[in-house]
Amino acid sequence: MASTTSNNIEEWDLSDAEVAHIICSGPYTSSGGSQKLYVAKIMPQISMGKPKSTPASLNKSCICNDSKCKPSVASKVSTLNYITATLRDNEQFKHSLLSYGATVEIEVRDKNPDNLYLSNKVDPSWDP
Repeated sequence: MASTTSNNIEEWDLSDAEVAHIICSGPYTSSGGSQKLYVAKIMPQISMGKPKSTPASLNKSCICNDSKCKPSVASKVSTLNYITATLRDNEQFKHSLLSYGATVEIEVRDKNPDNLYLSNKVDPSWDP
């Protein structure tokens, strides 16, 4: 999935494997769980930081459909500074902890940023 370009965003294209950074330090969730990540290639206008959710208002007038077929849209949404990737079953890390900022590899299915899987091919885990 390639992005479209505008004045302030560069075009990007996801590979089958991309670099990501852990933004929640501590014990990782075991297989089948998920991990909050920062992926610079997908999020170039967002700074890496501790995971947070920020409320934002959405102007409903941005949808130009006729009133008969206009979708129902919430006027308040939450924006996130992270992406969540799933850890597959039987792909655990060697040790129990992942540090903030540690580099990991994610697998991208069908070049879709909604289909991200945390891989243990790069293993930055450690034990106390």
